[in-house]
Amino acid sequence: KVLVSAQVINTFTALAILLLIVGDLIQPWHVYIAAFVSGTTRTLDQPSRRVAILDIVGARRLINAMSLEAIGRTVGRMGGVLLAGGLISLSGIGAAYGCGLAIHLLALWLLIRVTIPRSGGIPRAESVWSSLSEAIRYVQRRPMLLGLLYALLVMNMLVLPYQQFIPAIGRMHLGAGA
Repeated sequence: KVLVSAQVINTFTALAILLLIVGDLIQPWHVYIAAFVSGTTRTLDQPSRRVAILDIVGARRLINAMSLEAIGRTVGRMGGVLLAGGLISLSGIGAAYGCGLAIHLLALWLLIRVTIPRSGGIPRAESVWSSLSEAIRYVQRRPMLLGLLYALLVMNMLVLPYQQFIPAIGRMHLGAGA
């Protein structure tokens, strides 16, 4: 549910940005909000994705599955930048965001079709809030984990979403094209 919800939010965010671009209404604050939403959903999506991978492949194949996931994510980030740059230079930014929206929709459709087996490792059902509060209490008692949590939150919410600005920085300050 968390994975699908995050993908739905990201899909609607991409749709909103596309509509603003096509309507020539896009403003910097729209992009800031989209980056914030993207970073927020990433903080929910990433841990859920890791647990889903474990539930799907099991502990024996976890390292291979995580390696494959990391390779796919890295190739996707590199290929996505090249594809976006090519689309922007050939057809404009609207075409690039349209392609991005199509990819979001495809990812949502594929994600809905995935069946994640129930993990046998959870003895009882508990609410998200009680599980989250238990995790926070656990981390608060361990300074190393608390520091890691702060670093991850800063990276995921404040740094990684702003990678979307790299093309604008390249164009405006370095004179680079798409």
